[in-house]
Amino acid sequence: MKDALQRALHNHTALRLARNNLERREVDITARWAALLPKVRLGAVYTWNIPEVKKSLSFGNEAQADLNRHVAFLLKKHGELGAAEQLERQADLMKQRDTRQNLVISPKHSFDSKLSLEIPVVNGPDIARLLASDEAAALQEAKVHEQEALTIYQTAKACYQALHLQNILLLREQAEVTAEERASNAIERELRSRLSEKDLKEAKANFQQKQAERLGAVLEYRAAIGELGIIIGVHEEFAIVDSDIFMFETLKASPEKLIELAMINRPDLKAERQALKIADKERFGNFLQFLPTLTLQVDVKYTSNNKGMMGQHFTSAVSLTAGVSLFDGGASIAELRDTSLKKRESEIKLRQLAIDIDAGIRGRKERLLQLEASLKAYELKAEAAKLSLEVAEIQESKGRIHFQDLLDIGDRKLDTDVAYKRVQFDINLENLALIYEAGLLTPEFVR
Repeated sequence: MKDALQRALHNHTALRLARNNLERREVDITARWAALLPKVRLGAVYTWNIPEVKKSLSFGNEAQADLNRHVAFLLKKHGELGAAEQLERQADLMKQRDTRQNLVISPKHSFDSKLSLEIPVVNGPDIARLLASDEAAALQEAKVHEQEALTIYQTAKACYQALHLQNILLLREQAEVTAEERASNAIERELRSRLSEKDLKEAKANFQQKQAERLGAVLEYRAAIGELGIIIGVHEEFAIVDSDIFMFETLKASPEKLIELAMINRPDLKAERQALKIADKERFGNFLQFLPTLTLQVDVKYTSNNKGMMGQHFTSAVSLTAGVSLFDGGASIAELRDTSLKKRESEIKLRQLAIDIDAGIRGRKERLLQLEASLKAYELKAEAAKLSLEVAEIQESKGRIHFQDLLDIGDRKLDTDVAYKRVQFDINLENLALIYEAGLLTPEFVR
């Protein structure tokens, strides 16, 4: 069974999908962080202008420089210091330029490039999405642990089912062998006129019935093995060995102790608590969307045409962009309301799950007490049925009871043995379910 559980933890489709979803959530965190980190972009373009366009100024560069200085003086008087400084720089450049030089508006060949650095300063929606994706990854991790526990439970349950049906098959095979021996013995006794033809037919019918029951048990056992194979990812035929790796001594603790363990260890409870945290973070994130967005951008430009208006290859610019949403049709308010309802839903689910855990553990403890009492009763019934069959065989051989009575007593013993095995199986399943309810079915528990 241990090998089957380890295979299931590696091959079970639902568990593999859960782990894949966890990796996707982790990738999503990286993408959300990228939205808040600086971004660098580089672009370039080559242009072939047909025709080339040049422009001659109607007055010299020196006159243009003097005009720029005069305008700059006026701007300074009105407090426009930035614009005045730019005009003075242009005046200095024009002083250095040959007055006979033409301005090239569209050069025949030009190469331009731009290097941009964009730094998000404040972006509420992106921060909200990052918080949500981080918590979503934690939730998916809890879901993986939840699926691990469920996979172990389903695998162990399938193992116990296969082992139970294997035991039933052994009982059916033994019953078939016994029925075949009785049928052969009946033929010999009928030849010696010590058995009626009716009893002979009853013996043959009993053998045929036990053979059919054995074939039915084979089909049920193979179906159980097939179901187990699907879970553990084994498609060829295999055998299962009865080896109980689960230590059920822990389950002898009081219901209160098991409930306490469940509140600490249950992966579905942890997942629901994480869902509640996500609802809180989403609500906080929705408040962030009302903040303005601020973005700082630095651009450095290069052009091969240094004979244009700027008269230089490199230019740069720094800009700070701010924006705030004044009205979005009520979508933000609706999202805020929706996250409040999600939080309320998570709180309701969390309370109900705690109630279900309490009721489930107490109910299974009571069910185990009833099953253990039934097991003791069936142990006595099995012993009594065995003795009754032994007595019936002796009495039938001496002619004190009819042959049909012997067959009926044998059938009752078989039914009692099957019922006894069934109670053992039910106890194993109930113990397994109780371990699952207490949150103790973990990969570490299996190892």
